[in-house]
Amino acid sequence: MSVEVQRVWVLGMSAARSVFGSRSGRHARVFEPDPLYGTDRPRPMAWSRSARRLSERLVRPELDRPIADYDAGFVERYIPNVSSLLPPSLADQLHDGCRWVDTLPRGAFARAVEEPMVLDLSWSSSRLEGVSLSRRQAQGHFSLGSLIQDPRSAHDEEVRMLLNHKRAIEYMVQAAPNQRFGLELVLAIHDLLMEGLMPDPLDQGRVLEHEVDINGARFEPEQDSARLRDLLVLILEKAQAIRHPVEAAFFLWVQIPYLQAFGDGNKRTSRLMANVPLLLRNCAPITFEGIDEHDYRLAMLGVYEHQDPAIAIDLFEHTYRKSIRKYMAVLASRPRLDARAAQLSPVLRRVVRDVVVGRRSAAASVAFADLPPEDAKELGEMLALRLRTLASRHSDRFDIDEAAIDSWIAAGRPQ
Repeated sequence: MSVEVQRVWVLGMSAARSVFGSRSGRHARVFEPDPLYGTDRPRPMAWSRSARRLSERLVRPELDRPIADYDAGFVERYIPNVSSLLPPSLADQLHDGCRWVDTLPRGAFARAVEEPMVLDLSWSSSRLEGVSLSRRQAQGHFSLGSLIQDPRSAHDEEVRMLLNHKRAIEYMVQAAPNQRFGLELVLAIHDLLMEGLMPDPLDQGRVLEHEVDINGARFEPEQDSARLRDLLVLILEKAQAIRHPVEAAFFLWVQIPYLQAFGDGNKRTSRLMANVPLLLRNCAPITFEGIDEHDYRLAMLGVYEHQDPAIAIDLFEHTYRKSIRKYMAVLASRPRLDARAAQLSPVLRRVVRDVVVGRRSAAASVAFADLPPEDAKELGEMLALRLRTLASRHSDRFDIDEAAIDSWIAAGRPQ
């Protein structure tokens, strides 16, 4: 085995969970030691004819496929509410099944199912990046609430990735309804997702500022940092202008990894950002459960090399239908979850902070909220339940430092 082949193989093994679709230095292109694309895998669904045709073009050896440069026209030609990446009939069908109550505040659905959604999306998204932890192990780490540094553990990076997902999703649920859907949000989500996982910490939450190659595809991404930033802003502006939340979700899921604006974590960021238009319109979240890693990579490869979302469309439909069924069932199992409780959820976060950080009494905090008597009574009941169960792992949900929660608990939970 030559020195060069040895070097490439070792890089592929050490970076196995971020090989496909990630970036590397210009002279350090990483190849997977076991090619994925010619392998027969069990399919989770019946592929459409267009997806099968695209797959046949992608299973050829990498070096036999032509190099594709990034085509800015893929986003520039897209006209919100005129163009459509999803078949319009499919988008409408999914939207009909995923909607909750239209009159509720933005983000009410996501807040209502936040706990299971955080676990589902964190675990599924991390698994697509190569994390080997089981769902039960992931849940155990979430209950613990923090990363235990153990130099003997082979899973420290996997646990960090899971916990980063948790914090980023919790931030998304809190922040998206209350701020402009734009660059600040996507940079903050990327920063949280990639904390401690990038060679240069300055690349967390920052558009790429140095030349790199993409690995595992015959695709040359845009390299100019200013151009990357402008195109990312354009993607976000067009997504915000799309009135159809399901089409907007698919648009973000496809366009963000195709642009490759970040040094790593582009696909992770796209999976969370795809949930933002759904969250804002009170649609069921998409958690990407039940997806085979090979199928996901093939879907992205079709976009990278041909700007063809045929495989991605089939995959999106398959996984989103699963999410819709699950989260509609979650809502149906919670009779206490009504419109008024959902509307009071943002107020609840404020009064919890008043009690824990400001050390104001629960009664005074509820009174200060200045609500009608019926709402005040409902808020008081919600607050009492939350204060009984509050733990440091809920810090992101209520925008309170873990140390502040621990101090309040140590003081006997004064309220």
